[in-house]
Amino acid sequence: FSIGFEEEEFNEAPQAARVAKELGTKHTELIVRPDADALIEHVARTYDEPFGDSSALPTMMLCELARQQVTVALSGDGGDELFGGYTRYAEMEGKHALRSPAARRLAGALGRNLPHSAYGRNRILDLSRGRRGRYAATVAQSLSVNEGGIILEPPDALELDTILDRWFDETGDRDFITQMTLVDIASYLPGDILTKVDRASMSVSLEARVPL
Repeated sequence: FSIGFEEEEFNEAPQAARVAKELGTKHTELIVRPDADALIEHVARTYDEPFGDSSALPTMMLCELARQQVTVALSGDGGDELFGGYTRYAEMEGKHALRSPAARRLAGALGRNLPHSAYGRNRILDLSRGRRGRYAATVAQSLSVNEGGIILEPPDALELDTILDRWFDETGDRDFITQMTLVDIASYLPGDILTKVDRASMSVSLEARVPL
């Protein structure tokens, strides 16, 4: 069972179909054209907490599609983290951070004082962060108002430069690509991806198993 989109840049359905053909499995596909307004109350009831993953909508539709034919399904979640499938891994490898803390502070002050609509503002703010902070910015939204968030004075633990420290500190001296995958396995995977699929599948009485 696979979800597809009309927008080609987001659509992985053709690849899923080729994999199914190679494996000799029955393939069921749904091209999503969701009416978000009609589904949002259902999403709120299902997750029962603030949940910002936009793919919650297609995930719920996917689970409803699968439940029409089966009661137990295998999910491919965990593959991107284990095998480096997220494009942000490669993108982070190509980014060069400012080494000087003074230069980062200067870039941060400049970026925060620019209008939010200013061209290049986010790029300047990104340069103001350390390597961990730049990676955190690929998976989390900044909370402070002067960087586009909603909290006037966020505690230090919620600054992007430190928000993932507790997991990065456990990765030792491994290369940064490996560190990113391990941090995702410890934080992003259980806190977002597995939560999303678990609640979406349970809402339609579909048992989702995660072999990876």
